[in-house]
Order: sequence, then structure tokens, then C-alpha cells
Amino acid sequence: LHTNGYSLVRKILFENSGHNVNARLPQLPTSLADELLKIHKSYLRPIQALHKAKLLKGAAHITGGGLTDNVPRVLPRGCAVEILPQSWPEQPIFKLLKDARQIPEQDFRRTFNLGIGMVLVVSARKIGFVSQILKKLREPFYEIGAVVKHRPRQPRVAYL
Repeated sequence: LHTNGYSLVRKILFENSGHNVNARLPQLPTSLADELLKIHKSYLRPIQALHKAKLLKGAAHITGGGLTDNVPRVLPRGCAVEILPQSWPEQPIFKLLKDARQIPEQDFRRTFNLGIGMVLVVSARKIGFVSQILKKLREPFYEIGAVVKHRPRQPRVAYL
């Protein structure tokens, strides 16, 4: 969950679904407590390395508001993003929450980070260099979309 959505998770999993915090649910690799208490990841090392290499054009920490609200904050005027949700694996906790069927998809995307804690905006022409640096640091990463021209009256974040 990465720092956001805990109030909604509590409502869905404990109040509405009646799960116990110590439950071992078949959808999760650990107990529910261990899943919800996972340590928040620090992105300092990869950001420092990419900044030092002059490869970083922007970085958005994906907290409350999810990708929908956080990514546009780092985009220049006139730009939008197209995000490909199928480009990264769905984490079990999000599958569990989706299966509860209590959240419309748009709200789900605005509440949770969907497993993406940080979005790094880099030049498409430099993705090979970015990939080398992140692999050297043993940082998992996914190419989740592209920056595109923003069309008037269209959202700045489109999920394809």
C-alpha cells in the first residue's frame, strides 16, 4: 500500500469483510498484518544516481491521490501521460481489494498507488542508460507509460 489508502483498507477488509488482522488469506503470501505493515521503500539512492547522471526530468512520489493526482504535478504545461496498467504486475493486496468489489476503478486508481510508489520521468532516448543505472542498484522498475501532448478537455492521466 506504500503509505496511502489505509483508512479505506481498514473499512473494506476489517469492517465490511470481517477479516482479522492476523488472518492468512489465500490471496496473500503473508498474514494480513505483515502485508499491511510492510516497510515504506526509500527512493533516495535511485533518484540521486539518476540526478547525478543528469537523466531525471521529474519524479512523483505516488501517495494519496494515486497516479491520477500525483503524476500531473511534475509535468510541464501542455503535457499529459498515458499509463499502461498491464505493464507492471498486480500485487496481491490490490487484487484482494479489487475482488472485494467495493471501489469503482476510478476511485481505486485515485486512492492507491497500485504498486507504483515513485514515477520517474526520463527521456525515451535515454531509457537504456536509466535501465543500466537502476539494474546496477538492483532497483526494480517498469516502463509504465509515456508523456504525450495534452489535449484540451481531456484528463492529464489516461489509463490505456
